[in-house]
Amino acid sequence: MSAADTTNTLTALTDLGTLLVQKMSGKHIDWGTFLQSLDYTAIRGEVQGLMQSFTPNKLGDALADIQASQKKLLNNRPVQQLSRAELDQYLDLGNIALQIAAAKDTASSLDLFGHWFTSEGLPVLLQLLPVVIPLLI
Repeated sequence: MSAADTTNTLTALTDLGTLLVQKMSGKHIDWGTFLQSLDYTAIRGEVQGLMQSFTPNKLGDALADIQASQKKLLNNRPVQQLSRAELDQYLDLGNIALQIAAAKDTASSLDLFGHWFTSEGLPVLLQLLPVVIPLLI
């Protein structure tokens, strides 16, 4: 997968998050409640379209790209030899990799994926994507 494809996958995750936050904010206690709501019904097609971007293969490729970026950052050095700025980048890539692995593991079930995404994934992605995307390009 190219860096652009990985970036597109990560951006699609953010787009999905933005859509869900707009529809869920303050009205729905949890993902399960949201799935039963008229708010979800109104965006179901859009959610399903975005979910097609998150196949296990695409997410696996994105994960491999992120891990390759970590390896490139190490440049054959142990982690202990990274500068503080490099360590921060390395750890940010690792945190994104963890979230992509969780997305990959849950993508086949909208219920599981949505629960992970709204409770764990989205906050981390929104915080770290602005830092990580330039590292992938």
